[in-house]
Amino acid sequence: MAVLPRDVAAARARAALAVDETATFTGVNVPTLWIQARKDHLLRSDHVDDVRAARGAEVCIETILGPHTILQRRPRHCVAAIDKFLNDGARR
Repeated sequence: MAVLPRDVAAARARAALAVDETATFTGVNVPTLWIQARKDHLLRSDHVDDVRAARGAEVCIETILGPHTILQRRPRHCVAAIDKFLNDGARR
């Protein structure tokens, strides 16, 4: 983010804030893994509450210590969470 031009970052932020896909997400009928970055300073931490309200127990939520770019910054932790999610789902 530090090397991203401010106008590009601002445009991306405006675009992301203008989207509401709650209805689409609510209609998803497959098991879903939500990886939450514990140190995310861009997304509110209470988004997890929104996710649970939209999908309830159908969503597995894994919180991993790291920043907003959790997949890039903690890839091994994310892969472990994804692997666990996929393997646990296979046992259902």
